Amino acid sequence: METWEYIWLEAPRMDTSELNARCRDGWELVTVDLRPPFVYYLLKKSSTIEDALLPQADQDEKWTTEVLKALFGLAALHREADPHHPPMLPIKAIATAANLLADQEDLITPRKVGSIVRKQLHLRTERSGKHNGSFVAIWDETRIDALRRRFGIDEEMETGIMDVLRSRFLAEAGG
Repeated sequence: METWEYIWLEAPRMDTSELNARCRDGWELVTVDLRPPFVYYLLKKSSTIEDALLPQADQDEKWTTEVLKALFGLAALHREADPHHPPMLPIKAIATAANLLADQEDLITPRKVGSIVRKQLHLRTERSGKHNGSFVAIWDETRIDALRRRFGIDEEMETGIMDVLRSRFLAEAGG
């Protein structure tokens, strides 16, 4: 699914160097607003979940993509098993799922997953019990809907991720 990302650029009246650089990177000029001594350019760029999260193959951004996919895939599995309660997904399970989805040799740790969930996806985490050290991601439907809209994730994509996770979990358990 395609989404649009918008930005405003502020530039001195005769300086179009940043505008030209952005246009070469795939941004389109939407409108120009003249307010002396500056010119404001509104630009838009088409994006999907993959190119919104993976602009230059940066390792952290790759992991953010995998964590987001794992989060939605596990949530779909949870809804399939228990449709009446919102999912409380263990960070360790999200890390395991992200490692199964990733085609990378190095593995992501639950600590890194917790950091991504809190700092980049802006979801809350809580301890799951008094004495064990595990944490769970708290399912905030408002924030989840915002993530869905931002990255163009629909139910069909969630179902596809869920099927991939299910098959990789079974393959991992069987072999």
